[in-house]
Amino acid sequence: MAACTDTAAVPRTVASGSCSGGDAIAPIEGKEKQYIFCSVTPNPEAANAGLQPSTAQLGTSVPKLDGLSWTALKSTKDTSAILLIEDRQDLPWGSLIGPAEAQVFKAFANDKSLGDWLIVITDVVVNGLVDPVPATARRWARQQVESYAKCGIPEAVPITGADSCTSAFLRAATTVVVAFPGGAPRGQ
Repeated sequence: MAACTDTAAVPRTVASGSCSGGDAIAPIEGKEKQYIFCSVTPNPEAANAGLQPSTAQLGTSVPKLDGLSWTALKSTKDTSAILLIEDRQDLPWGSLIGPAEAQVFKAFANDKSLGDWLIVITDVVVNGLVDPVPATARRWARQQVESYAKCGIPEAVPITGADSCTSAFLRAATTVVVAFPGGAPRGQ
């Protein structure tokens, strides 16, 4: 599992990043393309990254909940990449992202046209103090998501107390913690 920290607000892996597999362009405005999972710049596999039709289609699976937004991310071919943002101060953290992630995972597992790779960035917005919850980017190969679906995706992916299928699935992800300048970008 790769980890990332960023004091300069540009996502980078601390461990050496892998340039194999799907990748997405970090949603950072005013910067040249910064890839989330590949530490090589420019990423040779992502040279033609753009908004993939599969990501827009996957976005239709995100539930319409007050305080939840999503944004399609530019990504490599055969990759669906989505940013989920929860901004609801009157609910416990993850109350909206958990059900949204479950729907995204189910939709991706059930539709091979959505690509070979799934990237989901999640962020809970914390207002009124320094945000202690950084955005987290996770990447899975199609087979990992399909195996999770066969094992049993719950109605909401929990932040804590996950069942063994969910725990294994989350541990299997290539994970990068992402810092955005000025906080997370707002979704659509």
